[in-house]
Parts: sequence; structure tokens; C-alpha cells
Amino acid sequence: MSAGEPPVCPVVKDFLARQGIIAFAGLVFLGWTWVRVRRGLETRDVRTFAADTSKQAGQQAMGGAMMVVLGHKLAEDGFSPLAWYGALYPFEIVLTTGFTGVFRRLNEALALHISTEKPWLSWAQPLANVGQYGPGGRSDFRCSWYAAQLLQATLLIGLPARLC
Repeated sequence: MSAGEPPVCPVVKDFLARQGIIAFAGLVFLGWTWVRVRRGLETRDVRTFAADTSKQAGQQAMGGAMMVVLGHKLAEDGFSPLAWYGALYPFEIVLTTGFTGVFRRLNEALALHISTEKPWLSWAQPLANVGQYGPGGRSDFRCSWYAAQLLQATLLIGLPARLC
């Protein structure tokens, strides 16, 4: 690599392909869930299920973006980002899954404490009821509750879990 050439980073090159695979898998999973709803095996409606999976997709996208940034930095410094990611992948899955659970429980407990101790802070109510998108239960879907939980899943749970 000469001084004027940008570093070649296969991780960055394959980032869009990875996101496409995740998007395709998400659509297949939505289709499967629709079949399960029709057969009476799934209790969530497709809208609620789509909200749940989009929160997971946000966490995955956060991890993918972080992988791209770090992979580019490794390539600039002359290291192999694919070797790094391949060596780290099994540990990353276990650690991220564990830390996601820890940060989710901490977020829910803190939001529950805030919403019960200070009920006038209504912004905490959606964060204390993960997977419920309105105060009225399953049939109540509010975009504001979904948006709050999407931000919670990506920024308050997913990002710290991946940084740890």
C-alpha cells in the first residue's frame, strides 16, 4: 500500500452485504411469524412483532457500524480486520448477549423505579414496559412508546453492551 492509497478493508467492503443479509433474514422471520399468527401459534400481531425485531435490528446495526469503524482503523494501522473479527467473534457473541441482558434489566429497573416514585415523569413509563407499546396493553400501539423503546434498545442497551 502506497502513501496515497486508502487502506483496503474487507470488513468495510462487506458491510452492506452483511446488512442486506440481516434485512433479508428479518423479512423471512416476519413472514414466518405471519404464518404462525395465522395458525394461532403466535400471540403477538405482526405490527408488534415488527417493532420488536426492528429494535433488535437497531442493535445489530450499531454493532455493525462499530465493526466498520474499528475495522477501518485496524486496516489503516496495517492489521487484518478479518483476522481480528474472526478471532473475536465467538467471544463477542457471548459477551454481547450477556451484557445486553444486564443492561436491559438495569434499564427496566431504573425506569420502573422512576415511573413509580415520580409518576409525573411519563417518559419513563415506556422504558419500564419493554415489548408493550402503549399503556392499554397488547392492542394499544403508540408510536411514541415504540420510538422511546427503539432509542432505549439501541443507545441505552445495545451501545453499552457492545462497548463492554
